[in-house]
Amino acid sequence: MTRINVKLDDIPDTAFELFPDATYLVTIQSSSKLKKSEEGAYIMVIAKCDEGDMEGKLIGWNCSLLPQALWNLKNMLLAMGMEWDEDGFELEDIFDEQIMIDVSSREYPEKSGEYRNQVDSYHSA
Repeated sequence: MTRINVKLDDIPDTAFELFPDATYLVTIQSSSKLKKSEEGAYIMVIAKCDEGDMEGKLIGWNCSLLPQALWNLKNMLLAMGMEWDEDGFELEDIFDEQIMIDVSSREYPEKSGEYRNQVDSYHSA
């Protein structure tokens, strides 16, 4: 067997740290990707905070590709100044783009007392 020798004691148990409710300047990371679930496809957006107390920390959110939810993706792309055509856009085109996001936290329904961030709106950087 291969032993993985890493120290994990000081690593937080959650993938993302909870951001305080505020507006943040972030850069979209290339780790963002297209994902699929039972409900449909979505873009899992991963961004790094560029300033303030959360500088260097990662935050993530989903943009659903369901027709009734495309307004969220469109708002994000508009705030980035991105263009698309009738066939859509290349996911890679959003990598390294800066955007301002308004973040709030909400209690996660499946886990009482656990809070997660959500992105409420987007603004040009």
